[in-house]
Amino acid sequence: MIDDGLFERFDCDYIFTLHNFLVKIRIKIFLKGVFLSYSDRFKIKPTGSGGYALSPKNSKDPTLSTCHLILALQSVVTRNTVPQQSVVISVGSIIAGNEESYNIIQEQVEILLSVGILNEDVREQTIKRIGEIVEHYSNIFGLTVKFECYDKAGVTYNDEEATSLAWKVAGDIFGSEYCAFEHSPSTASDDLSYMVSARKGCYAYINNGHTAYVHNGNYVFNADLLSIAATYFARLAQEYLQ
Repeated sequence: MIDDGLFERFDCDYIFTLHNFLVKIRIKIFLKGVFLSYSDRFKIKPTGSGGYALSPKNSKDPTLSTCHLILALQSVVTRNTVPQQSVVISVGSIIAGNEESYNIIQEQVEILLSVGILNEDVREQTIKRIGEIVEHYSNIFGLTVKFECYDKAGVTYNDEEATSLAWKVAGDIFGSEYCAFEHSPSTASDDLSYMVSARKGCYAYINNGHTAYVHNGNYVFNADLLSIAATYFARLAQEYLQ
């Protein structure tokens, strides 16, 4: 949208966002500066040669390689990153065969990987190291591999002026005792990063109530938040335009 001229057609001074989340207070506003991480996604496809599961010597097994690879990738966090720098590497999906593939060694496995990092230098180092480990384990098991990296989101910033305005409005609506600042950055990410890199903004969490964590199949959105959030956004506009 930004590349297609969103802000040329509909210019704005500030961008404000609420994300429903499980927090212990009504609304939590992040302090100014970097607070959400880069999001990089990887698609890794090791390919070998399929075969009979009970006679595996004539196959090259990408599933076995994948098991070793997943464990080895965590060494990037524990052995290649200083403890003060946050890096999260999570495997979201392993795709191979189907529910009837008991006795088949698959020819190819697809691994979907999500990585969250707050620092650009650490990000470059981590992406390079992931590629080295993927290549290494493919060679060990005699496989070929296709390795793709997608830049999903950049770091997200809160602007000082926008944050001050959001804090005042949240306090007026909810009461300051029901508002809090988040003092530490998070390795979560949001594609809002593209917008706040183009315009000043402030990102906040609003408490969703008692439910499962976000991205969980049992998560239930609290529809009562709609009117609360609408009030927050309306008051932001009123306060800024006064």
